[in-house]
Amino acid sequence: SYQIFYNEQIYQENSGYSAFGSGYVELRDLDNNGIDEIIVSTYSGGAHCCTSLVIYTWQKDKFIREETGFLDGSGGSFEDLDGDNNYEFVTVDNAFLYAFSSYAASFPPSKIYTFQQGKLADVTRKYPQELRKTLAAMLKAFQLAKKEKAEVNGILAGYVAQKILLGEYPEAWQFLLANYDKNSDWGLDIYGESTAIGKYPDFPTALSAFLLKNGYLGSAEKVCWWGQGVGCGVWGVGFSRF
Repeated sequence: SYQIFYNEQIYQENSGYSAFGSGYVELRDLDNNGIDEIIVSTYSGGAHCCTSLVIYTWQKDKFIREETGFLDGSGGSFEDLDGDNNYEFVTVDNAFLYAFSSYAASFPPSKIYTFQQGKLADVTRKYPQELRKTLAAMLKAFQLAKKEKAEVNGILAGYVAQKILLGEYPEAWQFLLANYDKNSDWGLDIYGESTAIGKYPDFPTALSAFLLKNGYLGSAEKVCWWGQGVGCGVWGVGFSRF
């Protein structure tokens, strides 16, 4: 349980939080306005899940509350990526975990948020240098998995998404088509409200739908790929149908 005071007056009181094994409260000025934010982190326990962060920031005469929701593992970290004394929250897109491979073989793309006016806002694409660091790690993981004949589709899914964030989608898609595991059926099920109602023909088609659903692709970039090289869709500006 915790209580939050400002100028010796209580403004917030919470109890009943469960922190399995770890949890912390931290004061840090995330938005460089001279007033610390209160960061409350709890870990629920369980397989790879879940860390949740609650952030309180003082505005005018009250505290504004912001939550990250449930995040994998340690959740993420606050880092000043560009040296301006405003902290970014660096994490990953949890939607990619287990989507096309086991947890251990998944490599989700980056998510970077800025904290301003009491809210977290997605600024992932504004940090290409940070994205390229993760991209290099993805390629290294892929090469190792390929060498050891281990799962690669979970890594490739994250790789394509990461390249999209960098504006390099067509190149990434060609790399995927040349390297994906055609024998894996992980992630091919099509779900209705709660049960599988069909199956995608292969991993590239399933990934295309997944990327569209999760906002990585727009309708002009949708790609289909069926069986032995028959496809449909639009690569984007400057690329023709195939």
